[in-house]
Amino acid sequence: MTRLPILPIALLLTLAGCGTPQIARPYETKKYVPEELAAALASDNPADRADAAEQILAMEPDARKMALIELTGDPKPGVRLMAVGLLGKHHAAEEDVVATLADDVMLDADADVRVAALAALAESGRPDGLAAISAALMDDPALVVRREAASLLDRLTGQTTGAEFTAMVDDALEKADDAAMAYDDWIETNREKLRWDAGKARYILDAEVTE
Repeated sequence: MTRLPILPIALLLTLAGCGTPQIARPYETKKYVPEELAAALASDNPADRADAAEQILAMEPDARKMALIELTGDPKPGVRLMAVGLLGKHHAAEEDVVATLADDVMLDADADVRVAALAALAESGRPDGLAAISAALMDDPALVVRREAASLLDRLTGQTTGAEFTAMVDDALEKADDAAMAYDDWIETNREKLRWDAGKARYILDAEVTE
């Protein structure tokens, strides 16, 4: 009788902890023509969404940017959310992208998309991006969006004025806009002095440069 080799105890315990081995199902990446990408991004199937996103990211940069800008106008919020996020990650500092994101902040019907657009603008390092965030703080109808704008402005400018506002929002106090107005006054007073510092990943006042 042929004897089976005796496996080391440690290996036996490892195999026991892994449960029954499963054979991986073969997976073939799908390819979509441009007019199919939005539908794939909105699919209930995570693999379809991943395939579509991967295909967009593999595009030549200018083509990718234009495809993502077009997708920010898709009727499905989930598609717009993904498009805004990818624009922020890969094209945030480009002028036409900042203009698109600023429009998304002001005009998108979905608050989650507006919040995502604010976060993308915060990566731009451009004064027009800062202006759009400041405008959202004052004008957005949703407190959650104004709260995000205040938090981002604190991070970008090194100030803490927005902390009061975000605390008020969290406590659901009706006078939260008083702090928003104070922050807006600070931005208006210091707008010309603010400069983007790539090392700190935030705006600094000119006075800080000489310190």
